[in-house]
Amino acid sequence: MVYAGGIDVSKPLIGTDEATLDDKYRITLTTKKVQRIGENFVMAYTADCIVMYPQSVWMALVEEALSLPTMHPARQEFTRCLMSTATDGINFDQQNRFVLPADLREAAKLDKGDKVKIAGCCDRIEIWKALPWSRVQGNTLDSGRRSFLAGAYQDISNELIRSRHTKEREEQAKERGQ
Repeated sequence: MVYAGGIDVSKPLIGTDEATLDDKYRITLTTKKVQRIGENFVMAYTADCIVMYPQSVWMALVEEALSLPTMHPARQEFTRCLMSTATDGINFDQQNRFVLPADLREAAKLDKGDKVKIAGCCDRIEIWKALPWSRVQGNTLDSGRRSFLAGAYQDISNELIRSRHTKEREEQAKERGQ
């Protein structure tokens, strides 16, 4: 079964693992997570963590964001905040490792030897530094950036709903010959 974002929900990204950022800034994922995230993925920095999106999920986010007019404030905020931090073209080696890009390491305040939590979140993987992860688990996450992203994303969703309703009304009016 596949949902709109292109993820096979019978094989979601699940579970939490721990890894250590090695001296070459590499992180190792489990074979299961590598198989489920796929060879083509996008990484971005969000609310205190780095997120890995399978290409299909990323493209669904892009499509949704770009469906709004270019000058729409919600689109501008969302794309500026999330997409400006994104990177692709990262590859796994034979040992399921990948190099964490410098800009994402800096944003997440990660350095060689740091322990990270790798959380499967159904349609994405989140990579957390240990202390922020423990705060999230304790439900005390600093919500500034998360609230901003969530608000921008909600604005996009609301606008899409309004747009769909407008199109439906227009189509109904055409059918009635108005």
